[in-house]
Amino acid sequence: MGDMRNLPFEDLSISFVYSFDTIFHMPKKDIAATIEEMKRVLKKNGLLYVNFVSTEHSTFGKGQKVGEGEFIQNGHDGKILLSYFRDNEPDPCFRGFEILCKQKRIMEFTRSGARAIGFNVNRKKHVYASLDYIVKKR
Repeated sequence: MGDMRNLPFEDLSISFVYSFDTIFHMPKKDIAATIEEMKRVLKKNGLLYVNFVSTEHSTFGKGQKVGEGEFIQNGHDGKILLSYFRDNEPDPCFRGFEILCKQKRIMEFTRSGARAIGFNVNRKKHVYASLDYIVKKR
């Protein structure tokens, strides 16, 4: 555990960085800097997997708006920030990388399926939508 904005690793020391369902819990202004920090620790040709929550997610627009596409919402452990992204919006964060794979994933859950994986079950349908990237450091 730690702060992904300040990774406790040497420059060029990591071959692969994996960030799943985490980076979008910070303000958008911090996300590009965080990806730069990931790039700092990656070796040449190192790989980075990171995903962003899409504006097509069923929770987009819910909660208190605090910035463009940013909302404070109720989470399992209290209030959380979620930053939502439009298609291609994260692309500028990947300067100095080659985008190997970019995919939008949309999964729909019914009420019973949502309950099984912990989503809010007050809705009949829940849509999980993410923008997933695999990039290689140049």
